[in-house]
Amino acid sequence: MKTKNYSKNLSLGGKNIFILLFFVSLSIQSQVRVNFTPREPISSPSTSIFSIKGDFTLIGNTNLTLNNYDVNEPNSNNNMVYVDIDGDSNTFNSSSANLTFSNENGAIPECSKVIFAGLYWTGRASDGSNSPETFNVTKNSVTKLFNKRKVKLKGPSSTSYTEITANSNDIYYPQNSDGFMYSAFAEITDYVKNNGIGQYTVADIALVEGNGGSTGYYGGWGIIVVYENSKMKCRDITVFDGHAYVQGNSTSSHQIPISGFNAVQTGQVNVKLGIMAGEGDRSISGDYFNIQRSSDNNWQSLNHTGNSTNNFFNSSIQTGGNTRNPNLVNNTGLDISMFNIPNPNNSVITNNQTSTTLRYGSTQDTYVIFMAAMAVDAYIPDPEGVMSLVTINGVPAASTTTVTPGQEIEYSIKILNEGTENINNAQIKIQLPYTATFVNGSQNGVINFSPLPTPNNIYFNPNDGPSGTLIWDIGTLPVPVSPTIILGELKYKIKITEDCFLLKNSNCVPSASLFGYINGIGAITGIQIINKPFIQGYVTSGLCIGDPILNPITTMIDATNFINQNCQNTINELVFNYCSPISQVPFNSIASNYPIGTQFYNSYPVNGSSIEYTNSNPFPNTLGSFNYYAVPPNANGCYYTLKINIDTNPTITSPQSVNINGCNSSVISPLVYSETPVNINLQDFINAGGNVSNNQLNYTISYVDTSNGSCPLVVTRTYTIITSCSTQTITQTFTIIDTTNPVILVQASNAEVQCDGNGNTEALNAWLASNGGASASDNCSNVTWTNNFTLVSDTCGATGSASVTFTATDACGNSAATTATFTIIDTTNPVILVQASNVEVQCDGNGNTEDLNAWLASNGGASASDNCSNVTWTNNFTSVSDTCGATGSVTVTFTATDACGNSAATTATFTIIDTTNPVFTSELPQNISVSCDAVPNPVIMTGTDNCSDVTINVLDAIDRQESQCEGEYIINRTWTINDSCNNSSSYTQIITVFDNTPPTLTTQLTPQISVLCSEIPQVPELIFTDNCSGINEINYSETSNVVSIYEYVLIREWIVSDNCGNEANFSQTINVSVEKTSDIIPFAICIEENPIDLFTILDDSIPTTGEWQEITNSGGLNGNIFNPNNVMLGNYTIQYVVALEDNSCPMIYEIYLNVNDDCIVLAACDITVYNAVSPNDDSSNDFLFIDGIECYPNNSVEIYNRWGILVYEETGYNNALKSFKGVSEGRNTVNRNELLPDGTYFYILKYTDEENKKHDRSGYLYLNR
Repeated sequence: MKTKNYSKNLSLGGKNIFILLFFVSLSIQSQVRVNFTPREPISSPSTSIFSIKGDFTLIGNTNLTLNNYDVNEPNSNNNMVYVDIDGDSNTFNSSSANLTFSNENGAIPECSKVIFAGLYWTGRASDGSNSPETFNVTKNSVTKLFNKRKVKLKGPSSTSYTEITANSNDIYYPQNSDGFMYSAFAEITDYVKNNGIGQYTVADIALVEGNGGSTGYYGGWGIIVVYENSKMKCRDITVFDGHAYVQGNSTSSHQIPISGFNAVQTGQVNVKLGIMAGEGDRSISGDYFNIQRSSDNNWQSLNHTGNSTNNFFNSSIQTGGNTRNPNLVNNTGLDISMFNIPNPNNSVITNNQTSTTLRYGSTQDTYVIFMAAMAVDAYIPDPEGVMSLVTINGVPAASTTTVTPGQEIEYSIKILNEGTENINNAQIKIQLPYTATFVNGSQNGVINFSPLPTPNNIYFNPNDGPSGTLIWDIGTLPVPVSPTIILGELKYKIKITEDCFLLKNSNCVPSASLFGYINGIGAITGIQIINKPFIQGYVTSGLCIGDPILNPITTMIDATNFINQNCQNTINELVFNYCSPISQVPFNSIASNYPIGTQFYNSYPVNGSSIEYTNSNPFPNTLGSFNYYAVPPNANGCYYTLKINIDTNPTITSPQSVNINGCNSSVISPLVYSETPVNINLQDFINAGGNVSNNQLNYTISYVDTSNGSCPLVVTRTYTIITSCSTQTITQTFTIIDTTNPVILVQASNAEVQCDGNGNTEALNAWLASNGGASASDNCSNVTWTNNFTLVSDTCGATGSASVTFTATDACGNSAATTATFTIIDTTNPVILVQASNVEVQCDGNGNTEDLNAWLASNGGASASDNCSNVTWTNNFTSVSDTCGATGSVTVTFTATDACGNSAATTATFTIIDTTNPVFTSELPQNISVSCDAVPNPVIMTGTDNCSDVTINVLDAIDRQESQCEGEYIINRTWTINDSCNNSSSYTQIITVFDNTPPTLTTQLTPQISVLCSEIPQVPELIFTDNCSGINEINYSETSNVVSIYEYVLIREWIVSDNCGNEANFSQTINVSVEKTSDIIPFAICIEENPIDLFTILDDSIPTTGEWQEITNSGGLNGNIFNPNNVMLGNYTIQYVVALEDNSCPMIYEIYLNVNDDCIVLAACDITVYNAVSPNDDSSNDFLFIDGIECYPNNSVEIYNRWGILVYEETGYNNALKSFKGVSEGRNTVNRNELLPDGTYFYILKYTDEENKKHDRSGYLYLNR
């Protein structure tokens, strides 16, 4: 299987690494059944990436659908039916899709050129135990043989279907695994070139109808087309295919590193992805496709408008909105995706990037991927080679010319650099056509710039291409001042062939075509230019004006007269003869007779069903005579026929192999034994038992013998038989064997020994080694003794007996036998080596079973031995006597007995005692400190003893110091635990009792109230309580704080303490509102005026016993004297408070003091705000007057009340039509045009001077009618 990567420039080198890295990783990390490789086009098999101005596109459709179609219904466990839209009764299934090309940058689709086209189809056609490649389907009483490697294709310019056949290795057809999901490929480049854009229909994919079980049936097709157009962007495009089976119901992901592309150096990088896959279910999520972002190396989830990031493979077809029939949302198992990868700010693929990584995986869905394509906006250096025909046989070439055999043609190649960077390692390569040879010394290269480049070497390589290659290694091409400047020119000549075989071709008129390429590396970017083809110029008329002319320059060869005069007795067709059977027809033995690069097929013209023969796919070895077709490189429609004859090879039968009774090779007849070759005739061979199927051939026969072994002696006789058709070797085998048995001379004797406990190995081995005393002889060879001894039978201990047969065998396996018995006996008692020991253990309450059993199991520590076997210990233990708890003792006798019943005994005593104190099992309470009202009750403790039940008692002891208060003392709480054997333990917890809880309020107290000054409530009578030690002292206080003339705050506070010194504060805040205050008094004073006694501003009736205080800090107030001399200009508030003795409401006065510089002569256009406003129509202060504002018409005025609410706003304030007169502009509190209440307001003035500088001024404004 091959994958295709396309570049107009036939790019290889570093860009091949791109594809190889991709699929080496893929095959390692995923379930790849067929390795993904570049899909190289037939016309350019070394092409893996195309760097072109152009793009790729995908079309396709499904050929199966649900019997009851539903957008979200899967194909699994559902009845599937054929899609059949073509109206042709000869097809069972069919669907169509329209091929369209981009009009990017004004590109005309009809002018786009197809570089490569590939047809893929896929499906699942069995739910049984296997899925054969071919199978019959019956529909409407018509039976059709389906083949998974064959489909029918009909393009927009075709009136009937063409059968397309995939090669056997394109791509994967599982018959017993992988859910039977197959994928296939066939190249259809020429077909799409001939049919162009429009509707393509694919029919009779090997599919079945019905219910395909939990996996389901699916099937469809897709066509990928790579095309170029000179008006489109430069892109690096690659297409690759294989077959990856992704198993569902397992959490896995697979990374795909990609490298080798060259993203554009600047601007947005556009990335396009194309994928074809099978069996992606619409209703099963968990499958995804990601790309690694270059900006942060995180994964970017991918999707298009027809799927989601968590269900990428979902039976959707997203191919740019082209026409499809049927046009279904749910394509039941077929996914075809073509979409641009989002790349905001080049975060995924950035400028100059050459590699990235894809990741795909699944947690549920099972699917197959078999094709992917990628296009990246690329930068391509732009050298150009312009070719032209100069002369034919020394005469300037006309527009339509021919050439005759033996004449010379001169060509010119002009070299340009139309890009923006120098081209390093610039090289020109011109492959000569197979119909011509190079004229040595005709090459001439001229460089039109200086200094001259190096190496600037022109040479001819006769071994590269069908007739050699002319190469010009230029060096570095500079960037000229104009892209039209010719940097160099190469002229050379070729001579038309006089080879009659090449010229004498009835299939076409031979021609000579000029192909050439320019190569190099961008000096700045390092990007390779690989095999960029020459052009003839540019289209000057018609639909595609301006497009480069890429077609080669072709000159027809007029060979009629030459053939009549020189080629009458030459062959027209090559015939190759072979004998059958042969494993394969050697490909190179045929290809070597044709120009290098010739391709061989089984049919012509070459189409999707044609089979190409190569080294990896040699000609078939079918018996008979067959025609094949040889297509030379750049043949312009020329081809040659050839014939392969495979004749019958004679069948030769070797003489039968024989068995001969004897001892050596002298018994062989009639042809005697020979280790050197012996020549014989056919009759000798037949007399020896051989046979041939064809005795009409001439035979040369010889044989040679080789021997192996002794008895049997195997002689292999190899016959070499040479005929005019073949050389064959066959073999005959002679097996020479001796069949006479040896003779027993002395019979074997019985033996009896006393047991030594080790199997009496020495005595036994000596008896066996002597063959029980037996002896034997043989008539033909020495004998070899063997016996059938395995082991001595087991009676008691190591005693027993064995009946042994001793066999004497000669070299050929003949034998004789004799039998005797070997017996081992034992009568000795065991010996006590170590007496049993008394044991005393600490009681565990459970009878010390483990210790007792261990003591009994160890036989009280006793040990014994026996001369013949191991001993078995027994004892007479019954039970342990009872004392206190679970204590006691027992005396036990231990007896050692050997395997033959002999025994010895020893006695010891096992005693259980209890001296261990019981322990607490519950969590021990920790020492604690608690409040006097939180002393806990004693916890219920639990305990255990190793030998008996336990009892637990608890006792509290209280310790209080004289210096401590009633709520502070220490409790020593002690628990005591006792067992049945009078062992005991105790634990004491220390509880430190304290009182740190202050008294609490039991009566109700509202923390905060708001009242009028005439309604202040009486001080409440509060009741307090304490948790332990009682109330000691209650202190009450009351303070007040003036907020403004309208309100003050009264704070009542109670401080309560108990007998242990704990103290608590309780307070009540009373916000007091004053019902009636005196009028606000605005007053203005200049900074150069004398200090003023503030009492002179007040009415004489106001008491002078109050207190003056500054609300805003001016620094000018001292008692009742205000000195403006060092005060900053501005507005200040001074408050005068008179507290009345009868607790009546206080009298509070506020003086709004404006400190100004009115007494100072101001400069022109200085701003002065006169902030006292009395709008009572007395012509004095009726509006807010801002002196100098007329100099700054770009201004705004905002006025806020005391609660911060905007009540006036104006722009372009001018003291006339736009002025503040105490009227509201309409806000939340006062309606528009209503009079504002008297009081203090705040203004903000903003204005811009003639230098466009902004100024702010703010302050208080006093409104008093």
